[in-house]
Amino acid sequence: MSLENMETLDDYRRHLRCHAQVLLPLERALETHQYASAIPDLARRWRSAALSNDLRALGEPHSEYLDTPIGGTLAAFAGAMYVLEGSRLGAKVLLRQMGARAEQDLPVEFFSHGAADRLWSSFVNWLNSSEWSATEVAEMCESATAVFQTYLTSCEDGA
Repeated sequence: MSLENMETLDDYRRHLRCHAQVLLPLERALETHQYASAIPDLARRWRSAALSNDLRALGEPHSEYLDTPIGGTLAAFAGAMYVLEGSRLGAKVLLRQMGARAEQDLPVEFFSHGAADRLWSSFVNWLNSSEWSATEVAEMCESATAVFQTYLTSCEDGA
């Protein structure tokens, strides 16, 4: 999910479609997860609207979705959220790289979402505020791996 293979506007559209295939259904599932209220400011963290706005600005429909099965535990929820929140760090890097391509006037609401809100650090603080058992850490890792695998499938399919 880097910009190294994004030379054209079509490449950028494909990049956003890859995100949409995973993020849109995953955020819907997490929003209704039984532990959704555990993470502070969860509603501010959702980026589906920003991603949809960028795709709409590019005239790009997004109709195919890939489901990521998320277990019903707090640890499984935390693992999936770890991937989504961690991707904010990658978004910062992508925004810096895209700065050199400002002449393309690309919509970047998705990549810049929450940039000033310190959402990653507040998520890490929440994550570190509990002691997790070895079993829970394993569940987190399994959940995070499932999300990463879904992203990999999306990228390999080329959205």
